[in-house]
Amino acid sequence: MRFQLISDLHLEVIRAGDDKRDQYQFSIPVDPSADALALVGDIGATNDERLFTWIRAQLARFKVVFFVPGNHEAHGSSMVRTRFAYSNTHHP
Repeated sequence: MRFQLISDLHLEVIRAGDDKRDQYQFSIPVDPSADALALVGDIGATNDERLFTWIRAQLARFKVVFFVPGNHEAHGSSMVRTRFAYSNTHHP
């Protein structure tokens, strides 16, 4: 199995000059040889449903998506709530 690794996207952050752009619309350039996507920390805020909509979109693009929360996912929430929210994210 080949993996594409992504980290530190910080989709929850509004970037200077992008205040009208929804960062959760970000599209990962996909490596066509990758079977799986590994989201390894600081992807987005788990108290924002847009993160899970974005993850479901990745589930449609890859056979498997691994999600390892970083230290920013639980900001404004908790790791318990983060695990619960992610466990309720299913392939469409």
